[in-house]
Amino acid sequence: MELLNLSQLDSIHQNVGSQNYREVLWEKCPTGKLSISPPVFNETYDIAAIAVGGCPSGGELGIYNLINDECTYIEHVYIWLSQ
Repeated sequence: MELLNLSQLDSIHQNVGSQNYREVLWEKCPTGKLSISPPVFNETYDIAAIAVGGCPSGGELGIYNLINDECTYIEHVYIWLSQ
């Protein structure tokens, strides 16, 4: 598994342009990719929204409950499918 941070993805995009960006990513990650957003918390920091997406499958925006440093999945807000 290769981990790419946002600055690495930006660098790839700047170096190859938007035309070849997808092809370069598939070379680096032939089995697909997974992205996880930073959590967006409510005012009391006990509920978070986190987007998890994969390519080529899709992803979802999920709501999680945080109690005693443990995240529990509550529900999904929406899902998307990739082609």
